[in-house]
Amino acid sequence: YVVPPGFRRDRDNTSTLERRLNEQSIELCVEDLPDRDARAVFKNVDFDLINYGRIKMFLHAESQTTQDDEMLAFLRICTDFTQNYYEIQIPLKMTPDGSTDPREIWPLENEIDLDIDALYQLKSLRNRLNADINLPFPQDGPQMVDRHGIRVLGNPDMSTVYAMMIGIRNPESLDAAPKSVCIWANELRVSDFDQTNGWAANASLNMKLADLGNVTASVRHSTFGFGAIQDRISQRTREETTEFDVSASLSLDKFFPEKFGLQIPMFASYQKATITPQFDPRDPDITLENSLESIADPDERERYKKIAQDNTTRRSLNFTNIRKVKINPDAKSRFYDIENFSFTYAFSDINRSSYQMETYLYKSYKGALSYNFSPKEWTVAPLQNSQAFSSPYLQMIKDINFSPVPSNFSFRADVDRRFVKTQLWGVDENNNLTINGIEPNFEKIFTFTRVYNLRWNLSRKLSLYYSARALAIVEEPEGERDTNEKRNQVKDNLLDLGRLKNFDQTLALNYRLPLDKIPFTDWINADLGYHINYSWAAGAFNPFNEANQKDTLGNVIQNNRDRNVTSRVDLVKLYNKITLLKDLNQPTRSRP
Repeated sequence: YVVPPGFRRDRDNTSTLERRLNEQSIELCVEDLPDRDARAVFKNVDFDLINYGRIKMFLHAESQTTQDDEMLAFLRICTDFTQNYYEIQIPLKMTPDGSTDPREIWPLENEIDLDIDALYQLKSLRNRLNADINLPFPQDGPQMVDRHGIRVLGNPDMSTVYAMMIGIRNPESLDAAPKSVCIWANELRVSDFDQTNGWAANASLNMKLADLGNVTASVRHSTFGFGAIQDRISQRTREETTEFDVSASLSLDKFFPEKFGLQIPMFASYQKATITPQFDPRDPDITLENSLESIADPDERERYKKIAQDNTTRRSLNFTNIRKVKINPDAKSRFYDIENFSFTYAFSDINRSSYQMETYLYKSYKGALSYNFSPKEWTVAPLQNSQAFSSPYLQMIKDINFSPVPSNFSFRADVDRRFVKTQLWGVDENNNLTINGIEPNFEKIFTFTRVYNLRWNLSRKLSLYYSARALAIVEEPEGERDTNEKRNQVKDNLLDLGRLKNFDQTLALNYRLPLDKIPFTDWINADLGYHINYSWAAGAFNPFNEANQKDTLGNVIQNNRDRNVTSRVDLVKLYNKITLLKDLNQPTRSRP
């Protein structure tokens, strides 16, 4: 065995002894291999070879009976072993017995040294000719590149190489005799990696418009081959990306007189991103430029370029908590004041197209109306000034009070509609992308939520809290809302407040016992609590009752009640009611 010319075995620096690492080459021997038959070995790998220019391997062959060029060695670069692969084959020169010269043992004629672009060009030629991808191409025999014969089957991909195969083939010959040979294969490698220079640039703008608001904008662009210094070749970008976005946060109330007391915050944004891949998404090791050149029709070429690109557009417009504030803080509050209301509206959408999706459309609409009123505190104590209840033991009667108005009432209605349409690409009988026969997928969520809250301090000792939440679903017809009939149907369902899905309500009463109003028990505090909850959930529709689509499998009702007592005892206050203990708790300070 002789090391291939130009190579040196690596030294093992981890060993205390002077030794060199093995070459890890492989020897394959066949005996009496029939005519038009082959044998091979394979290895599972996970390589990305898209950025390399040449593939190389040394081969040595020896035989007592076989002559030069009677046997072939082949190398398959596979996505799988039998359906998707590139194949490189080369005729073998036999090394004479007793040879010691490295170049005789590893003859230059046996060395695989192929430009990988030749494999890409062969697959592009097959695609332009619309040849059957399920048969080896060329079908009449391999295409010769110098001494190499190359073929392609299926759609192999150099960016995802999962297996490599090395084998020996006995080609068809006149004598049809079996052959015997041994080969050594060594230093399977790639070289000449792509050194395409990429670049990237960012630009941003942040502008303050006095007290009106802020405007920000940014632009980003990167080209094929860009990467950080520490990135590997496979980590460099393989597409050209252009992105820009602009957003504005404004206070539109600045356009109105200050005496109006308006608050109108607005946020708007627009984003667009275009990603143009360097390689054809359908053939990930063929450049998109080469694939477009194979399309003769200019309109079809432009259409396919747009399909290959990943285009995304995002828009949003938000008005959050639009309201009017009181200019005069001493003004009287009334339940019908416009200041008690606030409004919210938000819209956003995403429009995207790519090689996987002809259309991805996402729309979101949100609206909210809020009402919050807290009247001025009003407590009525009819016996507060009565002298008939001046005794400490009648203090509890004297302090009887009540509040005729609630302490706070609030209401909120939220409408949330989300719509998603996904149209995937399909393939027709000519292997062209189409949406014919591919139904789009729709996702729809339209909810109407109402929340009610009431807080009422019935007296200084007794408080009431009530809360209710109703969640309704506004049903939409199937498919897009593209006709007046469908739009009117949705409008009617919304005016009917939707179909109730969940309802929850809670009532809580808290009462502090007036023990502090009685001299004998003023050292004890005690609170009584009473809480009840009720919830209702609509059942699923009955799929077996086609006559009545509103028939359900039954609803779910739950309720619970909670009663509790909490108390606190102040023992110091109890001890102070006894003179001896009070003196001990409050000793007289001695003067210095």
